[in-house]
Amino acid sequence: MTSTTHTDAPVAAPKKLWLGLPPSEPDPYNGPWQKEEKWTLWILAIWCIAAALGTAIGIVSSNPATQALLALPEQEVWMRVLRQIPLTFFVYMLFGLAVEKWGVNVAFTRKFGHILFVFFLPLFVVPDSIPEGELYRAWYISVVWNALFALIIPYTLLVQPIRRRFKPFYYTVRAFDRPEDRPYTLLWFMLQMLAIGALQVPMTQYFVAEGLWSLYLISAFANGLGDGLAEPLGKIYGKKKYQVVALFTKRKFTRSYVGSATVFIATAMGVLINYNVLTGTQFLILLVVMPPLMTIIEAKSPHTFDNVFMFAACWAVCAVVINI
Repeated sequence: MTSTTHTDAPVAAPKKLWLGLPPSEPDPYNGPWQKEEKWTLWILAIWCIAAALGTAIGIVSSNPATQALLALPEQEVWMRVLRQIPLTFFVYMLFGLAVEKWGVNVAFTRKFGHILFVFFLPLFVVPDSIPEGELYRAWYISVVWNALFALIIPYTLLVQPIRRRFKPFYYTVRAFDRPEDRPYTLLWFMLQMLAIGALQVPMTQYFVAEGLWSLYLISAFANGLGDGLAEPLGKIYGKKKYQVVALFTKRKFTRSYVGSATVFIATAMGVLINYNVLTGTQFLILLVVMPPLMTIIEAKSPHTFDNVFMFAACWAVCAVVINI
């Protein structure tokens, strides 16, 4: 009897592109609409109720200040939103095509989009100047109406039953769909973008009203440049890693010390840019406090929600320091 030895054929290494990172796998799931994505409808319902309730209170109120605060947005607000939505979808669709057709890893496209919109979103939704008495009105419009029409409704259109039938929306999701995030990709992304809009825009409006718009660049550098580059640099160069948790799941997600160092350096750059608009004491406090604070928050925050805590902490610290 002749014995034969079975030898497995060598498995070809995945094709590597874009600084050595392999292409991101498409989502193989083709079953019923997943419940984790259905949760996005709860977000839509909550914001619709908030918008309707605020409008109703403004209508029935006899207080002129309340009426003015809760009135429907002005035409200028709607025009800013209408400019923002097509640009956002167009950029993400192009990035998604790069992932789908050219093998670009989603670590790059997700963070490139993050960098673009952290730096440029305020240009579309924040007025050049805000009188002090109009600040709370601007916050209300941003957190309720802008969030609803510029973020929640558009991203709800990206749910599985729709993107399966409409290729541009499928490519849009591919731009930020990390395989390790599935099936929470859209839910986490919506919550993150919503939190960024609810914190980033009011924070920028606050600094505009104070005549210190450039302070926004501290958070923009920390979140956009620092956190934006942390993931791709960490995947390429990060030898030493650590793990964090995420919302709604017990899974662990990996971050790198190289990525954390990127956040530290970028935050310091954001502070240095503001040298001429701060007093010596304010500058030194922010330079000493902000880089390590942003680095620790980015390192310890739940997966995909680091930006929320970074924006909030940056706003709080800057608000305290500029009043010293």
